[in-house]
Amino acid sequence: KAHEARRRSFEAALREAHARAARLTLEATSQGKVAIMGLSVLSMLRAIAGTYCALPGRTVIWLHVFAASSDVLCVAVSLPVFIVGSEGECVRLGCLGAVLTLLVAVAVVDIAMLMLFLLIAMPRPLRSGHRSIVDTMEACVSVWDFALLASVFLELALSTCTWRYYKELRLVGLYPPGSNPLARRNEQDVSLFELFCEPDDVESMQQCGLCRLSVPESGTGDARMIIVSAAAEPLFEL
Repeated sequence: KAHEARRRSFEAALREAHARAARLTLEATSQGKVAIMGLSVLSMLRAIAGTYCALPGRTVIWLHVFAASSDVLCVAVSLPVFIVGSEGECVRLGCLGAVLTLLVAVAVVDIAMLMLFLLIAMPRPLRSGHRSIVDTMEACVSVWDFALLASVFLELALSTCTWRYYKELRLVGLYPPGSNPLARRNEQDVSLFELFCEPDDVESMQQCGLCRLSVPESGTGDARMIIVSAAAEPLFEL
């Protein structure tokens, strides 16, 4: 009877955690869906531009190919997260952390592609006899350039929404799988290192004394990231 009572109590807490997660992640989910829709529309616009407009030059076309591929990848991996919700297979199988890391990595690489494009791209020469505002804008910035810029911002928005969604699930005890929804957590329990590592890996690093995030207790001042050795002696501060 005691075991049955504990099981019922845990199931009730789990249902309450899912209901709470649905309320807390409503804004992040809505904004994530908008970002996914934006990336989908952007992919269609790229397909139309490739059919009816001039293609980018050979020196930069691979940048646009990578950006287009990254947009499709971001939509494919994030769509199940924001459509199904906290009861989906992505959360139950522990794949949400990998999805978050992939989105952040793709966004960072896409930013690098944009910076590289700004370094190597050259404005197209204007045709003789044409000096209208439209021609001038097309000579300086093409539809492919706007698409690359939009890709970067939409992927950053999607990564931010996924992090907010991930953080709320961590706080209510639904991620990683097997977490206790009855345990009380605060925002300090969710480390920024989880953008690149699973919670178990971050906990192992903290136990080994590899890294910790120092936040002032008074709530004032800047947070400091301190890298320490295994003997807990500070090596340097960031």
